[in-house]
Amino acid sequence: MNPPPKKKPRWLPFVQVVVGLGLLALVAWFVPWRDRLIVTAGGEKTSFDGTIEGEWKAEAIDFVVADPEVARAALNGPLAGAENGRGGLHVARSESVDWRPGLLRVFRELDAKGLALAFACLCCGLTFTVLRWWRLLVAAGCRATPFQSLRLTLLGMFFNIVVPGLTGGDVIKAVLVARENPGKKTAAVISVFVDRIIGILVLAGIAAVVIVASGNPKFDALRLPVIAATVAGVGGALVYVNGTLRRALGVDRLLAKLPGGALLANVDEAIVVYSRHPWEMLGALALSIGNHLSVVLGVLAIGRAFGDTVRTLDYFVAVPVANIATALPLSPGGWGFGEAVFGTLWELFGGSASLGIATSVTFRLLLLAFGLVGGLFLLVPGGKVDLAQVEREAQA
Repeated sequence: MNPPPKKKPRWLPFVQVVVGLGLLALVAWFVPWRDRLIVTAGGEKTSFDGTIEGEWKAEAIDFVVADPEVARAALNGPLAGAENGRGGLHVARSESVDWRPGLLRVFRELDAKGLALAFACLCCGLTFTVLRWWRLLVAAGCRATPFQSLRLTLLGMFFNIVVPGLTGGDVIKAVLVARENPGKKTAAVISVFVDRIIGILVLAGIAAVVIVASGNPKFDALRLPVIAATVAGVGGALVYVNGTLRRALGVDRLLAKLPGGALLANVDEAIVVYSRHPWEMLGALALSIGNHLSVVLGVLAIGRAFGDTVRTLDYFVAVPVANIATALPLSPGGWGFGEAVFGTLWELFGGSASLGIATSVTFRLLLLAFGLVGGLFLLVPGGKVDLAQVEREAQA
């Protein structure tokens, strides 16, 4: 008799929520809510909080320092002679003088057209994602249509982003697609995770290509981990599906000796079946590239809508790295952790942490909109059956 399956620890969702809230609080603590003037003198940076008068994106601004004492010190120091005669400082952007808008100003001055463009790009990305998983299901011998792939993908986003803390979106997709393919349950479940692995490998690959091709020293901190992860992931996948290497490494004998060898053999067969469909896999890779390029362009549109000046090429490194990091289940939907990563990367690339955080929040809110659309599928006929299946999985 097989032992009963272990129940999931009920405290884990609460820990994820606490971690997410803690990270959001930490981000809120460190993020500059007010406008900030940054002066570099003698190799040291000095920041002055205050208010930017006029258009912050201009090359010269008037800046009212919040603390008069600090203002006087600034006028006697690196900004001597910058007083504009109206109680503020008139400064021009240079190697030693820069400014950053506060987070509230960033959101107030968002360009709605850029937001609409970002939404269109993310819709394209979703289309590529849906088609990729559909083709992987077909390659595994599962009954599937593009609409079924769309429905389950949006439902997964709903439970991953809108209702975090119960069960991950990928698990929900796996449970529901297995129910719809009773004769191919293992293959259906494995398709979800193969889909995710392909997505992460392509993300890392895009970042690695840009880092290597650019040769920019600002990528030095990311170069080794990104390239190492890409090489290890791609190399491991190629070794796993190569019959000669599998036999040389004794993979099949090892699986047979492990506990649950029969189950592992079924899982292994479901994975290896994709090596028999090279054209489908190439198609999945192409669709994955289209998906991630669409997402990068969507995030770029968000950043430009906020007035961000980070180089376009930097987005093709920052967005994949941030999305790989937030794929880790450290907080519900990546909230908090994603904002910390985006803010850090934006500063690393010479931008504003406020703009990076605002871009991350807006990107996540657009994904939330897709998740809410997925929740509508629970209201249509058959939705109650899906919800009951999800609730059983959450209680398991």
